[in-house]
Amino acid sequence: MVSLVAQFLYLRENELIMKITVLRKYSISMLKLIMLKEPTPKSPPYTSREGTSRGGLVIWDYLLPVAKDNPTKNLTPLILLFRLWRKRGWDEVITWTKLIYLSFFSILIFQNLFSQKNHSFQIALLKYNGGGDWYANLETSLPNLIKFCNKELKTNIHPEQAIVEPYSKDIFKYPFVHITGHGNIIFSDAEAENLRKYLIAGGFLHISDNYGLDKYIRREMKKVFPELEFVELPFSHPIYHQKFNFPNGLPKVHEHDNKAPQGFGLIYQGRLVCFYDYECDLGDGWENPEVHNDSPAKHLDALKMGANIIQFVFTQ
Repeated sequence: MVSLVAQFLYLRENELIMKITVLRKYSISMLKLIMLKEPTPKSPPYTSREGTSRGGLVIWDYLLPVAKDNPTKNLTPLILLFRLWRKRGWDEVITWTKLIYLSFFSILIFQNLFSQKNHSFQIALLKYNGGGDWYANLETSLPNLIKFCNKELKTNIHPEQAIVEPYSKDIFKYPFVHITGHGNIIFSDAEAENLRKYLIAGGFLHISDNYGLDKYIRREMKKVFPELEFVELPFSHPIYHQKFNFPNGLPKVHEHDNKAPQGFGLIYQGRLVCFYDYECDLGDGWENPEVHNDSPAKHLDALKMGANIIQFVFTQ
């Protein structure tokens, strides 16, 4: 931890604020996730892997995958937990398991934030299955938004977008993930579960309907959060009132079905985890204006609203 603090001391002030915000959200949310998934231990505990009670799996479920993915990590904490298990019982084991896993998770986030020389973080485009064109705005959309945010918001986002698949553990590296396209999208059960964990752990998903995505994305997000419904956000919502003010909600970028643009959200335990722009097409608006013959004013409005979403993600 001392070395991590030392690294912080060399950061510029605006980067420091952003990094602390990201780490706080990820760490607190991950601890909540572990507590939600914590099995109820049985008594007495067993001493073998085959005979262990369900409570004993907390060690393997949360620590062993991290150790396997990071072979250079010291496995001493895992060994000590088993010694603690025999001497002090389950309460101590579960308490220390949470603390150690949270420490490992925070270190992984730190490593990602510092992995690029002068960039605070990277944002990603989701590569999904189902036949829809996840790559619809691949060339210039997110890169233009990143450039605009770095200029107008003084953020320090990596200029290159990442591409991540919904089942990948790498999705946890990106605090903001973008989905777009025109057609079908399918999440497997494993992909839906991974996306749910990502969003509960502090991640954020932005969906931009290019036209034709609506019925598919609503169906698939039900797999991710079966207990939630998309709700239309009022014009007074903070997402419309960050650096740039949109008193009437989303700007109208492209005409689809002669409907007004709408902004929908999925709200989990009081936090907006997903924002969905419908009949708006922000993703197209971020592209180079000549791609769709957009006016400079429409292009700028789309970028401003996108910047508001990015700013909101790190301040909500």
